[in-house]
Amino acid sequence: MSRELKPRTVGDTIGEVLAVFVAHWATIIGVVGAVTVPLLLVQSVIARNVIDYEALVDDQLVVNQGALRNVLVLYLFTFAAAALASGAVVRTVAGAYIDDVPDIGPAISFAAGHLGVLIVASLLWVVAIVVGLFLFIIPGVIIGVGTVVWAGAALIERHTASGSLRRSWEITSRRKWHVFVVLLVVAILGTVLSSTVSGIATWLGQEPAAPPTLNTIVLAIGANVATSALFSTATAVMYLELRSRKEGAEIVLEDLRNRFQPQPGTAGPDLLR
Repeated sequence: MSRELKPRTVGDTIGEVLAVFVAHWATIIGVVGAVTVPLLLVQSVIARNVIDYEALVDDQLVVNQGALRNVLVLYLFTFAAAALASGAVVRTVAGAYIDDVPDIGPAISFAAGHLGVLIVASLLWVVAIVVGLFLFIIPGVIIGVGTVVWAGAALIERHTASGSLRRSWEITSRRKWHVFVVLLVVAILGTVLSSTVSGIATWLGQEPAAPPTLNTIVLAIGANVATSALFSTATAVMYLELRSRKEGAEIVLEDLRNRFQPQPGTAGPDLLR
């Protein structure tokens, strides 16, 4: 059964984000985990060797330059994986509104067909925020909030990377407080989750000045995946809701059907790039 797409209040939007996440948690967490967990695991293992923890006990910070370089390189691959995961979540969430939620593999495959624009758009988004933060912080927050639904614009409306950010800014116009509050709630939930994980890790015997144990690494990666999945769900839901507020729900739903449910004899999703 498809979900109802309509303009909502801030509170209702938060409820809708959580409802979509809970209803399709296996697919949403599955797509994020499938593309990010392997890299995060390798990155975490290598990161254990960046700092000499024995020297740290003696108040000496000794950094392994080789391990640090490897971690930085892995960060680049993780960044690309996160962009891919964002696109796969957009496909999954969009499917919830037309009763066509894909399995994990097809969702990732669809996003992979647009990997280039996803990576570039994600990079432009981060750069725009960083530049804004240098301009007395508040502009960075405004830019980040106004362009946060870029993934939906890139995958569903097939905008270019820069065009996706401009489209996001257009969709969020006069609704940036709405978006900010939703993202703030998601951030709070993520912080609570991370704090809980830290508490569990300490309870399991993780020492403050010691390399992370396997239990700590697994818990941290799990929290990272869950938080990223919830954030991507929130941005996808807000993209659809805000767009429906401007254009009407039926127009947006028809666009989703044409994009993901082409009629026989028409070009399929893989050709509509």
